[in-house]
Amino acid sequence: MRLAYNILYSVVIVCALPVFCFRLFLGHKYRRSFLGRLGLVLPPATSPDAPPPVWFHALSVGEVLSAVPLIRKFRATRPDIPVVVSAATETGLDIARRELAQDVDAIFYAPLDIYYAVERVLNRIRPRLFVLVETDIWPNLLWSLRRRKVPALLINARMSERSYRFYRRARFYMAPVLNLFEVIGVQAPVYADRMIHMGAHESRVMVGGNLKCDQEHHTLSPEERRELAASFGWNPSSNRVLVAGSVHEGEDETVLAAFAKLYGAEASLRLIVAPRDFRRSDRICAMALAKGLSCAKRSAVEGDAAVMVLDTMGELKRVYAVGEAAFVGGSLIAGGGHNPLEPAAQKKPVCFGPHMEDFPEVSRLLIEAGGAQVVHAEEQLRRFWEDTLKNPRRATEMGQKAYLAWTSSRGSLQTYMNCLDRFLY
Repeated sequence: MRLAYNILYSVVIVCALPVFCFRLFLGHKYRRSFLGRLGLVLPPATSPDAPPPVWFHALSVGEVLSAVPLIRKFRATRPDIPVVVSAATETGLDIARRELAQDVDAIFYAPLDIYYAVERVLNRIRPRLFVLVETDIWPNLLWSLRRRKVPALLINARMSERSYRFYRRARFYMAPVLNLFEVIGVQAPVYADRMIHMGAHESRVMVGGNLKCDQEHHTLSPEERRELAASFGWNPSSNRVLVAGSVHEGEDETVLAAFAKLYGAEASLRLIVAPRDFRRSDRICAMALAKGLSCAKRSAVEGDAAVMVLDTMGELKRVYAVGEAAFVGGSLIAGGGHNPLEPAAQKKPVCFGPHMEDFPEVSRLLIEAGGAQVVHAEEQLRRFWEDTLKNPRRATEMGQKAYLAWTSSRGSLQTYMNCLDRFLY
């Protein structure tokens, strides 16, 4: 199986090489990660006298942020054990460096699943334990870890319905790969069932909860909210703000159209749009201007714009606190949704579309608590925002219910810490 996989993977790499080179030399994407992912630039070598480290790996931004509280808690409770962290994307590595630079011993690009690249990295860091957060399963890496007798854990895992339908047809391949993990800790029972149906041994699968519920969220005080609103060039006492976070292509038009109707009746309203892809910032500004809405980017605030495009990284969690209500994107289109607990942690009423496949338990929890609603189109989004603006007491109650739902869902951090402790000696 390993031979067949490596032949197929090599064919895929060769076929993708022209496109990869085109993007590499004509754009900035992949330039920083190119050598590291090929195993040509290695992480700092661990001292032969130092204990072997624990290696945490997270695919990209969302997975890195999920891993941050676990890594910090692990370092605080086990300062005697070195910790190294890898990510597969440049944005993911940037977040890891920003959040964890003072907490870990090395941060580096994970190698592509090419045998020689994997072996070079493993020879360099000599891990005692490998912890994969959420996703990014690569067979060569897992095979090499097993050969070296290094336990591999998959934690905070999930499998969407779409992924499950796809991988279920390849159960003969997935089953032996999944069973290379000593433990598969999933976010919810539905994911446990899917992993077991995929062939994972039932004894290896555990429901550990969602680490996103244990992310560190600072609930802003009223004074902090006023200061943050003022930094956008707005008057906190007269401007009322709505927030649309993690908005995907195809949703931005809906968000702007819903806001434009409200703005036509109340010119003191303001909107913050946080695109999932920062490269769409100029396009969103152009769309806003076409609707008669003044627009500016957060990185270059110019005057009192009706629409502010949040083109900076790492601010969205705090920015939700400025708004009176929030929409969470990736959910009106088939994008799987994004984390609705971020506005809930700021005590804000939340709405999202029907496509929350990546957060089924979290979205269900918020809805059942009365802290969130599902919207299906522009008119429903407009009505949700309008209702919260017209009924501030109801909006406050809804936000409080969302906040209590968030606090009640915490606890996965200690569960996963206990899991890691089982494999440390």
